[in-house]
Amino acid sequence: MNRVCPKCGALHWLGERVQKNGSTDVHPLFGMCCGDGSVQLPPPPPPPDALQRFFSASTPEAQKFRENIRQYNSALSFTSLGAQVDDSVNRGGGGPPVFKIHGELHHRIGSLLPPHGQPPVYAQLYILDSREALDHRMRRNSTLDPDVMYRLGGLISEHHQWARVFQQAHEVFRTSNASRVSLRLTVNQDQDC
Repeated sequence: MNRVCPKCGALHWLGERVQKNGSTDVHPLFGMCCGDGSVQLPPPPPPPDALQRFFSASTPEAQKFRENIRQYNSALSFTSLGAQVDDSVNRGGGGPPVFKIHGELHHRIGSLLPPHGQPPVYAQLYILDSREALDHRMRRNSTLDPDVMYRLGGLISEHHQWARVFQQAHEVFRTSNASRVSLRLTVNQDQDC
């Protein structure tokens, strides 16, 4: 991905260029990213300084974070992935692995509290004390740095909108006499959030 869309700056492979007048191998034009300039998004807000340092610092801690970024992302996610995966495209060797789904991709969120006797996972970890949540995450991710994991969990708890919602729902459940509390997350499917 070494070709830049001249309209929005998105990275592409040369083979993704549009086939129209003016789009050449030397000066390719692209349409998937911004509809040839018709879609203009505001720049995303900058990440919190502590997170930005993980992305840009040259410290051993920041380098290990970047090397294991997918595992940190999985360990700190709110949901598990739900999809009917089609592995047939990976049979027969040759080429990089492909992730192909049949139907819809969705996220499984589960209940606010884990079933009796089961450890908390995903969003259930965001209602716990930060040290307790760290202990649960590290049991499943023992190769990661606990200090980095703790700091990332704190950043999410402080800055992520859904973390605060889960914490508030847990507080309602804990302080009320209700035997059941529902949390319904609804989003506009026409917008990213």
